[in-house]
Amino acid sequence: IAAMLRELERPETDHQRRKAIGDRLDALGDPRRGIGVGSDGTPEIDWCPVPGGEVVIEEEKRTKEHVEPFYTARYPVTATQYKAFVEADDGWRNSRWWRDDLRRDALTGPDELGRIGNHPVVRVNWYDAVAFCRWLGHRLGFTVGLPDEFQWQQSATGGLAGRTWPWGSNRDVKREPYLA
Repeated sequence: IAAMLRELERPETDHQRRKAIGDRLDALGDPRRGIGVGSDGTPEIDWCPVPGGEVVIEEEKRTKEHVEPFYTARYPVTATQYKAFVEADDGWRNSRWWRDDLRRDALTGPDELGRIGNHPVVRVNWYDAVAFCRWLGHRLGFTVGLPDEFQWQQSATGGLAGRTWPWGSNRDVKREPYLA
């Protein structure tokens, strides 16, 4: 397992190899923090600080907004983590997380959320994601929410204004095909 984890840390490891390693780690019991759940069934999230700053988004018009410092998860929510919400006694079926502002559709079958536990969960709509955040925040003792567009941009650029990518504004596809 240690050799696979070291290989994942190398930026030149291509996407196909990363997927193969991820699949194998899932079968062996992925030890990375931020992938699974704790002994009490609460998802373990690897929180990463994101600095505040001015974020400019240029689409149809130029929009600028100040973003306060916040934390974001190192990894997307995994199938294992979301299934913990679905299966918990205080989880998906508890109306507390839905209140009047969320529409609850029929529960997606656990196999439809993703067959590989350490892969990102799939088939979760915005309402389900908000309910998951409310549940997780309650379990952790602080507010957990989905990032808005400006927080997402701040995370994607590493918190440095003017960057197109977290590693800078330039990308040489032939020299660095692994950056995405």
